[in-house]
Amino acid sequence: MPENTGEKQLDIVTNTQSETSPDQGNPIVTIEAGKLNQASENMEVHAHDLHKAPGHGLKHYLFEFLMLFLAVFCGFLAENQRERMIEHHRENEYARHLLADLRADSLFFAKRAEKMSEVLRQHHEFYQLMTGTIKPSNKDILCHLLPIFFIYDLQTTPATYNQMKASGSLRYLQQEELVNLIQKYYEVRLLRANLGLDITREFFDNFLQPFLQKHFRVQDYDIVSVTIKSDSPVFLDRSGQSEQELLNMFETYGRQIQVIQDRIITPTMTILNNLITLLKKEYHLK
Repeated sequence: MPENTGEKQLDIVTNTQSETSPDQGNPIVTIEAGKLNQASENMEVHAHDLHKAPGHGLKHYLFEFLMLFLAVFCGFLAENQRERMIEHHRENEYARHLLADLRADSLFFAKRAEKMSEVLRQHHEFYQLMTGTIKPSNKDILCHLLPIFFIYDLQTTPATYNQMKASGSLRYLQQEELVNLIQKYYEVRLLRANLGLDITREFFDNFLQPFLQKHFRVQDYDIVSVTIKSDSPVFLDRSGQSEQELLNMFETYGRQIQVIQDRIITPTMTILNNLITLLKKEYHLK
């Protein structure tokens, strides 16, 4: 009996181990393992699909080329639009600066024309004094001489135009008539005005100033304030010949001023006014 009991216990242990053997398999474990294997296969399939290109045919490459071309073309359009905006802004800035310079020039020429008209009137009075029937005194001659002892200069403001010309920025101005008028003013009228003033200055330096220094004492007058400092100024070496020389020189100088007034100052003021009007109209400036 004891031996049979041991054999039964041994059979029970053996049967238990057989039931838990991996050869026969546990249904639950088998199902879970199957699910894991399927998931792993699905991951491999998805990973493999990620490395595939959307297409390898001609249409695919044409599509990529078209997208690249559109990207570059759109970038070019954006840059071109940006350049146009910048150039338009610069154009307006230059127009405003030009208008300011031209207004300053217009004011200068207006004052200069007024001064020349006054001096020309005084030249005429001096001529009448020297050619009258009554012999003028030394004080009368000096009183009429000092106001017309005047030298002219040209105080224009070409800074903006010179900058635009040097940098090639005149191309920003789109109106051809406006550009032509600007160039005519700066390149023709101002050069002609400078040339005319250089001629009068040369005559003044070579004839008028030496005569005044030779025949009138500096203690008798103040050329800066245009005043007589003595009640009895002296006309050195006064004679009919020296009086005629004085009249000839100042009459010639007066005629030169008249030419500058008629042929340079007046036409230049006309061009200036037209240029200012056109510039204000083109860029809506005040």
